[in-house]
Amino acid sequence: MRKTRKTKKKQKRKIILLVIGLVVITIGLLALEIRQIVKDVGNENNIDDTSQVTQNVVDDKDLSKEVVEGIKFDSFVDKSYTKSELESMTDDELKSLYDFQIELTNEKEQEYYDVFGSAETESEAEKIVYDNFDNENQFVNKVELDSETEKYYVLTVNWDYINQNVAKNYTKKVIVFKEFYYNFETNTFNLDNIQNVKEILDIENYIKNYSNSGKRIIQSFIDKSGQNYQYSLYYLDIVYGRENEDDIITPQKEIVTINATTGVVESISKERW
Repeated sequence: MRKTRKTKKKQKRKIILLVIGLVVITIGLLALEIRQIVKDVGNENNIDDTSQVTQNVVDDKDLSKEVVEGIKFDSFVDKSYTKSELESMTDDELKSLYDFQIELTNEKEQEYYDVFGSAETESEAEKIVYDNFDNENQFVNKVELDSETEKYYVLTVNWDYINQNVAKNYTKKVIVFKEFYYNFETNTFNLDNIQNVKEILDIENYIKNYSNSGKRIIQSFIDKSGQNYQYSLYYLDIVYGRENEDDIITPQKEIVTINATTGVVESISKERW
């Protein structure tokens, strides 16, 4: 009898252990299945979140600043000339060119008003503009990035001009070149693409002389000359005559000589053409 009871107890214990083992295995399998389901759902959520974050970044970038193609001035008139064509012009042709320049200037609205050096970053560009406008009579309210191109920042500056008799508010767009292409402090250009140098000098000359009625810009060229590059700006120097007197129109060119190895501006000269 004892032996039979003992046998039954052993059999019962085995069954209990077997059931416990099956329960443990089942729970383990369920846990693995649940973990995989959670992981899959999490991945799907991460993909959706990442997509949403990426979209938000793109949207924020688009809203924060406009990337524009930029100003290009291959010619400052309606026709491209060669150097020989310009330098062989008669007085009548120069007069016609001068008249066209006046008409062109009157038709076009000036969008950009000044150029201020160069900067490595947007915040540095903003500081440069702020420092140029802030003085004892001018109080800068805001400087912010309006847009940018590969080569320069376009910033909008708003300020109040105040003295004893006048209090006015002004807003202007100005340009700061990117230091990678032109370093204002060292007067050095990046020569990876010489046409970038021409574009920078064109823009600077155009903006600074747009309202200069005594200097009518015609066209520019850039060429290799020995160990240097030469940027030549052709323009008309105007001396306005008194009543019943003709204006004096003198064809001039400004030559910027740039070291072809270092990119440093070595000289600036003027001569008649």
